[in-house]
Amino acid sequence: MDLVNDQGETVKSYFLAAAFLWIAPGAVVAFEAGDYIDLGSCSPSSQSFAQCAKDVRASCVDVAADNAQYYRSCEHEFFRQADQLLNDYYKIAVIKAKAVERGFDGTAYSGQEELLRQSQRAWLPVRDTTCDLAVSFGALMSGAAAKVSHCKARLTLQRIADLEKEIGFYLK
Repeated sequence: MDLVNDQGETVKSYFLAAAFLWIAPGAVVAFEAGDYIDLGSCSPSSQSFAQCAKDVRASCVDVAADNAQYYRSCEHEFFRQADQLLNDYYKIAVIKAKAVERGFDGTAYSGQEELLRQSQRAWLPVRDTTCDLAVSFGALMSGAAAKVSHCKARLTLQRIADLEKEIGFYLK
């Protein structure tokens, strides 16, 4: 449909396109927790690492407000990113441990990589069972999966902070 503007020029109507782009109040809008959570912005070597992670989570949970589905999405994304951050940190720690061992073969420093691996293997079931235990006490409450994700994210971030405190100096 063509319209004529005040100057007498023919103008194409884009009303239909605009109508498709307009979102009615109350319409379902895709919520992506990853749009609100970026744990990569938090540095494990920073003293404010825990506060940064807490603020990052809050930025998503605040947007989720009272929407249980959005809240669960925030918690799952928070754990996914925390787990990825730990995996990245762990990979660097293993590479550095291998480098240390090459330089100190046959000394007290040999075996550092295996010790790190044993520590991580032992820690994972502790994290998982601790979080499962926390939920089992509140099994009747809804959102148990989100509570497990939040617990795992919290303990995962604590693990990164603990590793940074204990071996971070050697990873630089």
